[in-house]
Amino acid sequence: MDSGIGQEIGYFILPWIKVADRLPENDQIIDTWNGKTNRRSNFMLGKFIRHVDPFLTDRILIVSYPDITHWMPLPEPPETK
Repeated sequence: MDSGIGQEIGYFILPWIKVADRLPENDQIIDTWNGKTNRRSNFMLGKFIRHVDPFLTDRILIVSYPDITHWMPLPEPPETK
């Protein structure tokens, strides 16, 4: 699945960025890839994490993903008129 191309958005493609090349900015929501799974994550305090919705559990759970190899920023939301 990791073709190295990335997501096609409109007329351009957002490329996957290697973690070894560059990390996202803190508190940025991104898509991540670990060689098996594409997942929406946050990058906070130097770690890729996922927040579990507190409405689904009785507490907020933060899961760290140390095996992320690539990431890409989310596209800008569509304009609304």
